[in-house]
Amino acid sequence: MAANATVYLQRLVEDDYVHEQITEAVSRLHKAYGRAQRKKAADAAEDKKLYGHVRAAAGSIRRAAMAVQRKPPPKPKRTGLKLLATAVVGAGAVVAARKVMASPSPEAA
Repeated sequence: MAANATVYLQRLVEDDYVHEQITEAVSRLHKAYGRAQRKKAADAAEDKKLYGHVRAAAGSIRRAAMAVQRKPPPKPKRTGLKLLATAVVGAGAVVAARKVMASPSPEAA
């Protein structure tokens, strides 16, 4: 459980996209709050711009949450290193086979 929380916190701290979305959400909520304070409660409840700011903030928070939840890209496979190791082992086997074939056999004498 703690390991999962650590992964999410690390993504939250390091991901620039998440930072942008949170910044956008805070900005929109600040605008909505300022607009709501200047109006009466009945007028604020029907204000379309206020509703737009709150809706945009909710969308930004949702996008940030989705970005934090997505899996990180997989680590690259080291196929080049595996191919090199296979080539070295294969070349060693060929050299050893040639030495065995080239050595004079005791039965031929």
